[in-house]
Amino acid sequence: MRALRPPRDLGLTSLRTPTLVLTGGSRDLYEQTAGELKRKGARHETLTGATHRIRDDPRTNPTLRARLSEQR
Repeated sequence: MRALRPPRDLGLTSLRTPTLVLTGGSRDLYEQTAGELKRKGARHETLTGATHRIRDDPRTNPTLRARLSEQR
């Protein structure tokens, strides 16, 4: 991603499926990528303080479950 010129186009024009992007809010590259995905139609949520391995954060599974239940 850093090798691409801003706005770091992901090569996507839109997202075809509901997409949730979770970030921890502490790494600019991840936040920029999440912003690009959000502009393409994704939902972005920040779990403030979560580390690089966001899947290990105790808030991740409850967040995913809540968003999945909204899709049904």
